[in-house]
Amino acid sequence: GFERVCSAEWTDGPDGRIVTLRKPDGGFRRLLATGDRRHYIAADGAEQANVLQLRHGVTEISIGGDVFRLP
Repeated sequence: GFERVCSAEWTDGPDGRIVTLRKPDGGFRRLLATGDRRHYIAADGAEQANVLQLRHGVTEISIGGDVFRLP
């Protein structure tokens, strides 16, 4: 199951909106939101973000063994 233990911070970057997903252990992932915020790509690093659209407008993003769900 999923728990609400991570936080999301949105900022404007030179190429669009960037979301920083912060994990409870201090780690984080930075993603660039493309288009209508339903598509994301890794903003830095070599790992690719895999995005899946779920029901009720939920987006699931997996990257490097981490899985996040955004409303």
